[in-house]
Amino acid sequence: MSFERFCVKCGDVTDSLIKGMCQKCFLKRNSLFEVRDINIEICVKCGKMKVKGKWGAYNLEAVGEEVAKKVHFLMNLDQPKVNISLEPITEIDFDAEIKVAGFLDGVLVEEIKHYSFSLNKVSCDPCMKVVSNYREAIIQLRAGSLSEAESMLEVTKNFLLEEQATDSLSAITKTIKSPHGFDLWIGSNKGAYRVVRKLEKLFKVKPITSRKLIGEDRSKRLKYRFTYCLKKQ
Repeated sequence: MSFERFCVKCGDVTDSLIKGMCQKCFLKRNSLFEVRDINIEICVKCGKMKVKGKWGAYNLEAVGEEVAKKVHFLMNLDQPKVNISLEPITEIDFDAEIKVAGFLDGVLVEEIKHYSFSLNKVSCDPCMKVVSNYREAIIQLRAGSLSEAESMLEVTKNFLLEEQATDSLSAITKTIKSPHGFDLWIGSNKGAYRVVRKLEKLFKVKPITSRKLIGEDRSKRLKYRFTYCLKKQ
């Protein structure tokens, strides 16, 4: 003799029971997950977003990964899976469809929730340093005439823009004009060094490098400010 299995709440006959209930009745009274506060920061100046404690390029995939980290399981699911679908409403506002699936008592269950959130607009540390005229290096551009120096300046600006894609501090924080050229304050010495190497090859000039001790970092290592002078004959 076989016995039919039925839901203790609605009476539907089914072999897929979870704690005596069909999936529909179970999910009316229980939730598989919750979404904890989503706090994703995006820089209002450079447009980069903070991921895993570091500032990087903004993209939807990275936003989805950050949302997935905020999914907290309320049930002990076997083989849980999380799927995030994002719909941008504005540049910083999103609707997220969050689907969680897994097995409970051997029954495959899934639940979908919709969640609206906004990115938090802030200024990243590199951009704040740029605004405050922070500099780790100075690039001095010198030429036989001011027009030649201005041409060097435009090329240098373009090279620095390329560097800013990966290093926001590779920006000019201040430009000082002199009778023989320009002094550029650069936030990142690493970025400045890479640009100087490109200028050296392009203009076939050997940079004169000097450094000045300016203090210590948090690890007690000596900090220097570098000056690179490129003089085109």
